[in-house]
Amino acid sequence: MNYLIQGSALPLNWFRQRLLARGMPATLQPSMLLKPLPFDWQGCLVSDSARYYWLDTPLLQTSTWQQRRDICQQDGIEFIELNGQWQDLGLQFGFMLFTGYQQTYPLEVQALLDALAPMPKAWLPCGPPGSAHYTRQVWDALFFMLRAGLLGLGRPDSCLHWEDCWLQQWELYKNLEQLSRQYLTAQKLSVLGGNVVADFSVRPQQQPHYAANLARLIISLGDCNEIWQRLVQLKS
Repeated sequence: MNYLIQGSALPLNWFRQRLLARGMPATLQPSMLLKPLPFDWQGCLVSDSARYYWLDTPLLQTSTWQQRRDICQQDGIEFIELNGQWQDLGLQFGFMLFTGYQQTYPLEVQALLDALAPMPKAWLPCGPPGSAHYTRQVWDALFFMLRAGLLGLGRPDSCLHWEDCWLQQWELYKNLEQLSRQYLTAQKLSVLGGNVVADFSVRPQQQPHYAANLARLIISLGDCNEIWQRLVQLKS
């Protein structure tokens, strides 16, 4: 199995080191391809001499993922979206990984993702390409809200201003609702589909389209609008 790391973004060097530590050395030279990939692409190419898979990252990219996907399709390369939290701790502990792919993940790609993640299978298939980016945006927003709400707690004189937190959470929800509607539209999916809560309660790795279920769940929370308004009125 061959692994090609291409690009200059810092996390890609962490990719190479994590693969090397697991006995999966990755080259920095595109010698395994008859036709080189565009020089500014950032990601990892996996090849078993018969098939090629490009694991695409959003790092330092000058083109859209749709453009890169189309080029891959023209050249007979399977396109897999790779997105996540690229913090410094990723080198040692692995990355919070979200992936987007239309088909079943081949074993060679699963091995690479297992090596990059904190532990084997600790990466989330979110749906088709585009789903990983959306899912990361949602979780980034939720983590930001959690950190903001707890900021300052722990000091003897600290207290949580619940009214302000409610307003901030409502504003965040409206942004996430808009983002979720945009995602479903881009994927040409209906806002309505099945039992929202039941679909999302399935283990994430077993959901055929986790990002779509997440988007529908977020949109369904709009039914709580009346409750939010009452909370705002109590504050005033």
